[in-house]
Amino acid sequence: MRILLIGRNPQTREERKLLLRAEGFDATAVDPEEAPEALESGFDCLVLGSSLQRSEAAHSAQLFQSANPTGWVLRVWDRAAGAEFATSTVAPNNPAALVDALKALQRRFEAARDA
Repeated sequence: MRILLIGRNPQTREERKLLLRAEGFDATAVDPEEAPEALESGFDCLVLGSSLQRSEAAHSAQLFQSANPTGWVLRVWDRAAGAEFATSTVAPNNPAALVDALKALQRRFEAARDA
């Protein structure tokens, strides 16, 4: 599953990308300015970092879903409010939850692909 991570904090972006790659995901991380071009590159899942403003995250989710209507959006966020556009949310300081959520989405992705 190809995953695009978008976030403002370069260190956090890189850490999440490396974590996901270590777990076997094909992860790419970009800052918000690079996002519009990257969103059209055929990713299966979009991970929106907690450093993004709600409006930025919603706009990126909209662009992603326009290019990939069957793709999933995961929001790293500490509350459900403000992430209505996301398939799922995970807490910002819980890398294990991020990995678990993406593994669950990957199972759904593979089941849909094989159906």
